[in-house]
This record gives sequence, structure tokens and C-alpha cells, in this order.
Amino acid sequence: MRTRTVVALGDSIVYGWGVPHEQGFPAILERLLNQGASQEGRWRVINAGIPGDTVLMGCARYARDVTPFAPHVVIFCFGLNDAALRRTRFDAQRERLWQAQRCPWMRLRVIGECLLSRALREKGGAFGEHDDALRREPRPRVRPKLFVAAFRELVRRARREGAKAYLLPMRPAPDQRLSPQQRGAYARYNELIQEVARRESAELVDGRGLKLPPFAPETMLAEDGIHLTASGQEWLAMSLYLHLSAQER
Repeated sequence: MRTRTVVALGDSIVYGWGVPHEQGFPAILERLLNQGASQEGRWRVINAGIPGDTVLMGCARYARDVTPFAPHVVIFCFGLNDAALRRTRFDAQRERLWQAQRCPWMRLRVIGECLLSRALREKGGAFGEHDDALRREPRPRVRPKLFVAAFRELVRRARREGAKAYLLPMRPAPDQRLSPQQRGAYARYNELIQEVARRESAELVDGRGLKLPPFAPETMLAEDGIHLTASGQEWLAMSLYLHLSAQER
């Protein structure tokens, strides 16, 4: 029997933060897909989730964590960290490096900044050892324009390598566990994910049109209002299973 591979690339939702490995949606999805293995062939679902990752980090590790598996399907799950209102200097550096790899003039700018930073360090200036590199600003970790550009690049790369892309929206809590500003940022980035799916003709797995109970934040979201409980992971796995069953069988 042939084996078809699914890679789930993303953040702590893919990783299964707060639940045992076997209760994360990739493991559940693999079990669901293999229920008919004797007739349809086996499925393998690879968990390539890393807590804290943004879409730019996903781009950086695609060649390592996705390409070697030659997947038939890639599930992308980003946004919770990208839209998090705690931007640091390291996030800004990642953006510049991502742009420098794709734009010659930005590459020159980054080289100049590196030379200036080195000179200031040697003189004990603003970039010395006491620099507050981890100071967090109340802005998204990845700017909206770059979030869309990087996400579209991931979808296109999956397609070039022969895989179909599935995009997962975020499911932040609608109550007061998150600040109004953070809820607004998540809502905006959810719209950006929908935009990427629409512009790239990718599958958006939002649960609509499926024979599933509605997503219930009170039981499916953890206390932080961000991560999924075991029942939330199960709901997500079933949603993906129904999509894949309809599209890939």
C-alpha cells in the first residue's frame, strides 16, 4: 500500500502545547485517516510544530522540516505569535533578514546595520552588552504586510513541491481573558489568513459547511484563552479529517 504524507507546520497549536502528544491534532488526524487504511492506503502525519514560531520562522525551517518528507499535503498554522503584541528587536531583525534574502537593496541595508552595530559594540555604545534587546513593544511581532508575503511564499513553495496547502485560522477567546487590543489584532490577522487562502486558492479549514458541532471556547480553549484543550485539539483534528476526506481521497 502506498503511504501519503501530511506535514503540519506551525506553532504551539500544532505542537500540542498543554496536552499529551497522542492528544494533539496531528496524532489524532493520523488515526482518523488510517481508519480505512486497508482499502485506501496508509497516511503519515508529521508534527512540525514549534511553540513560539512565527510565519517567518516557518519559512526559515521549511527546507528542513517539510521538504525531506515530500508531503502530499501541508497544513499551515501561524498567526498567534505573529499577531502577539509583544514585539522585540529580534522580531525586527528577523523581518530584515527575511527581506534581505529576497531584496538586494535590503541586503545592503542589513550589511550596513551589522557593520554599524559592530562598531558601536567595540566602542561600548548602544548595542553593548547592556542593550535592552528583550524590551517588548505593544505591536505585532510580524508586521501585517510581511505576514501576508511570507504566508503566500509558504503556500507557493508547497505547491511547487507537489503538495496541497491547507490553512488553519486562529481561534482566540472572545471573552476578557485577552485584552481588547490583542483580540483586535487576532481578528485582523485572521482576516489576513483568509486573504492568503483566497489569493492563493488554498484550502481554509474553518469548520464551516462541515457536520461538526460549533467550536466551543468555554471547553475547547485553555485558561490562557489561546491554546487548545484536548477537546479543542480533537475538534480541530476532526475538522481537518473531514476536509481531507472530501478533497484527498
